[in-house]
Amino acid sequence: FASMAWGFIYYGWMVCIAFQTINWKENRLDIDMNMRDAYWFSFISTTTVGLGDIFLEPEGITGSDVVIFPFMFLIGFTF
Repeated sequence: FASMAWGFIYYGWMVCIAFQTINWKENRLDIDMNMRDAYWFSFISTTTVGLGDIFLEPEGITGSDVVIFPFMFLIGFTF
């Protein structure tokens, strides 16, 4: 039961990262991103694979993003 609970928590956290990524791309760069790509980005980022096929564009990154996104990835990595 405990492993299923952690799995649901991890899935939920990746969905949160995906929504944050969609919001970031729409507000900063005017790029539409679908949920499938955003979820894939959160999965490869929290598992530290980092394939590079989807990434945060450097021209949209601000100082707060340098804190928020790594924090979200590290929390997801600990799940």
